[in-house]
Amino acid sequence: MTETTPRPDDDDDSHLWQEEIADCRPLQQKKHLPSARYHAAPHRATGLTAIVASTTYHCPQFALAAETELYFFNAAISTRHAQQLIDQAKPQRSIDLHGMSTRQAHTLLDETIARALSQQQFCLHLIHGKGKQSDSLSIMKAWLNCYLQSHPHCRGFASCPPKHGGTGAVYIWLSQTILR
Repeated sequence: MTETTPRPDDDDDSHLWQEEIADCRPLQQKKHLPSARYHAAPHRATGLTAIVASTTYHCPQFALAAETELYFFNAAISTRHAQQLIDQAKPQRSIDLHGMSTRQAHTLLDETIARALSQQQFCLHLIHGKGKQSDSLSIMKAWLNCYLQSHPHCRGFASCPPKHGGTGAVYIWLSQTILR
């Protein structure tokens, strides 16, 4: 028998693990749709640069319960400031996504956000519905949650109070500067 010099990782026997898995091969991975990749593009009407998605957005979360409240704010916004934004929300534009597919909603939202930013509108009211056509699960709500969290101009969003749509609508706050 030959004696080997101890290696620094002998304390935790990681070399034994490496020897055991040496002949293992990784499982075939499923191909996933790419996430949205944004690039700057001039807005036709105003000439201002807007962020436009270059691929269809894919959301890994398939559906959310109809009554799930959405809430997300950029880390730079304090909880107190976020609550003030929600309490004092005065949307300058309203969008209704009822009856649309996520692909149609993606196109409409990209255009609407670019137009709102070019007109200095930073608070939007977005009606997505509760998904009553989908057994009380909302695919649009789940997609919207992913889309808005990854959008480079979205400062935050929150479900509206009941008088403005409740959990079937969100307020969205935008920023002129790219946040991500």
